Amino acid sequence: MNKQQFLAQAQRLNCAWGDRIPEWNPKTCQEADFAVDGVVVYSCNGEYPTRVGRRYIDWQGTHYADYEWAAQLNRFFFLAALASCYRATGDDKYALAARDYIEDWIQAHPSVHDWKIIGNDNTLNLGIRMGTSQWPGWLGTLPIFLSSKIFDDTFTEYLLESIELQLKFLKQHIPYDGNWRLTSADTLVVSGILLETRPIAEDIRNFGVRVLNDAFRRQIMPDGVHIERNPSYHHWMANVTERFWELGRSMPEIGLVVDTKVVENMFDYSLACMAPDGGWNALHDCQSARNPSYDILFIMQRDRNAFREKAGLPDTLPPLSTYFPNAGQIFMRDSWESTATYLVFDASQWGGAHCHQSRNSISLYISGEAVLVDPGTLTYNFADPIGIHGKSTRAHNTVNINGWNQVGTNPRDTFHHHINGYDMVSSTYDGGYWPGRYLWTFPDGCGSGIQAAHTRTVLWVHDRFIVVIDEIESFHSSSENPTLEINWQFEHGSLFIDESNNSVKTDRIGYNLLMLFPGMPEGVRMSLHEGEMEPPRGWLPSSNGYIKAPQLTQELSMEQMHELSFVTVLIPVSPGMPIPDVEACVSSLTEENSYPKQLTLRWKDNITDEIVWTKGLKRMIDEVDGVITDGTLLHLIHNNDNEIEIAAVFDATFCQKGSYKHHII
Repeated sequence: MNKQQFLAQAQRLNCAWGDRIPEWNPKTCQEADFAVDGVVVYSCNGEYPTRVGRRYIDWQGTHYADYEWAAQLNRFFFLAALASCYRATGDDKYALAARDYIEDWIQAHPSVHDWKIIGNDNTLNLGIRMGTSQWPGWLGTLPIFLSSKIFDDTFTEYLLESIELQLKFLKQHIPYDGNWRLTSADTLVVSGILLETRPIAEDIRNFGVRVLNDAFRRQIMPDGVHIERNPSYHHWMANVTERFWELGRSMPEIGLVVDTKVVENMFDYSLACMAPDGGWNALHDCQSARNPSYDILFIMQRDRNAFREKAGLPDTLPPLSTYFPNAGQIFMRDSWESTATYLVFDASQWGGAHCHQSRNSISLYISGEAVLVDPGTLTYNFADPIGIHGKSTRAHNTVNINGWNQVGTNPRDTFHHHINGYDMVSSTYDGGYWPGRYLWTFPDGCGSGIQAAHTRTVLWVHDRFIVVIDEIESFHSSSENPTLEINWQFEHGSLFIDESNNSVKTDRIGYNLLMLFPGMPEGVRMSLHEGEMEPPRGWLPSSNGYIKAPQLTQELSMEQMHELSFVTVLIPVSPGMPIPDVEACVSSLTEENSYPKQLTLRWKDNITDEIVWTKGLKRMIDEVDGVITDGTLLHLIHNNDNEIEIAAVFDATFCQKGSYKHHII
């Protein structure tokens, strides 16, 4: 091996990306010392030090009945900590531990001519094990360990022989799609640069560049969102894209093509997905930090600003409310401060295995505090029923029938309107509800389900209240008698149901939430579920697995009722303040149960709000209280003299002017 050339190429990558080896710190030192002692930390909803030994390791990962453990073990994440501590201390015990693990792995996967993946290994593990633009792996830590006598010429050649066989296999079996394809191409390019003097280098590098260019063009959608439509996986791919954008600038001769606008849009989506508490919003296979120990939102803003400076872009933040149409996701907030109110609407277009069956679900943070939440990833271990529950429709703040799941069809008629003081969003899911478990796919199929459509409309009147309108149409025979179910998953804490006035209130130290259910259909049963297992209900992830958290359920036997509508009013309650004195009722403006419908909120100060809408927002309202409009949703505020002070009309081209202030949206 030409060590000088290898080190020179490693330095070129460092100049483009910075050091991929973590700085020495107590946590890195602990991980490295664990590895020296034959202990590998399994990080999955918590950190679990697991003794594997340094010889005769069970690389199939039967220590846990969880394929994710086998994946992490074979990805050698701990190698970066060993390299960090060796570089900081010069102690050969860290280099010797690294050699022992690598040598044992190669002995379990011998370097033969027709080398191939065996057992629980896969191409994603292979790519991360070899090293990528983010994770150093075998090749990325080698420049550090080469200064140790432990990594002598004989062992280094032994190591490189295995690396080359694995890279040849990876090229021949490049994954077809998703983050696996991008990561594998990432590995081939990085490896081709580092191994410049080896015969394999040019072929794998050029092939990797072609795959990356193809993936950047096809996997990143026009709104900047990665096709998996998943915040944390997207940000992984955003980091990969940004790094190869940077590499293309410093090494133009290798032919990378990464458009600056693509990277800009990807960072904007990542930032929009950050909750004000500093963690992710937990859409799909993502996990909120939930009282994060460090501020990911700050880090995201810092990284985005650094990119924009390098790209010559202005130092500006994205809009407060943004609709990403190719993702099908809407993120609304009233500021970029940690005390922001933040509302998420999930009308996701289907993005594959990392998506959840959660269409028309919402999440809500009040003054920076999580109140109504998406559980995100509970566990990837599908032998655990909690893992399956986390991906199910029932786990999310949306509608289902019989506790069954939605299916991977896209919502339709999704739109979002925003002006100062208002956000309004609406979407229809009409893929029906189906029995069976949803895992990475729907192995039980969509057999004897029920065809149904759910339209959800949300109106957020900033600083005041949020209205959620659910309209359900079910297409079933009268003999089926399915049960309609609406779920509300709360953050951990106390919850009180007052059935006398159809309301629910949280009991938290900070901001609280009052929920009103005016005009609820007769026969609805409200119940509270927390930490139940048969079936699983009321669970959220934590730093050590998952915890119990209250889930409110509204159930109604549909019998022969094929059309139903529910209205929910969400009212923030400031710390130390009493429950607002408000009367809420729903009525029809024409004959009974027909449209347009009207929600009336009468407050203690004699201010009255009226929200009027047509069925599915498909027809104009025409005239209400002397206001004439072709809009489909109207908000009127009456003063204590019953005079209209504000009229806001949505999805409109016309609103008759009056003496009141009015907005057309």
